[in-house]
Amino acid sequence: MGIGKAYRKENQTLRGAALFYLALEKNGGHKLGGANEIMKAAFRDLGVTDSQVEKYIEENRAELEEILARRKTGTGGTHER
Repeated sequence: MGIGKAYRKENQTLRGAALFYLALEKNGGHKLGGANEIMKAAFRDLGVTDSQVEKYIEENRAELEEILARRKTGTGGTHER
């Protein structure tokens, strides 16, 4: 299950969108040609705006990065609380 689906299921779409953005950012994907369009489409599907996601990241960056680090090392899922 992808990040978006997991968070939509638990009604945490803003968190899922923020994790998606940060994952792209960390892997350099946000610099690729179509990445912005993909991200905007994902945000639209999740029902959130760029500014909402940016604000959420600003307020929760440390926690979000910890979740991504756990996911990368296999020590936890992306939608842990």
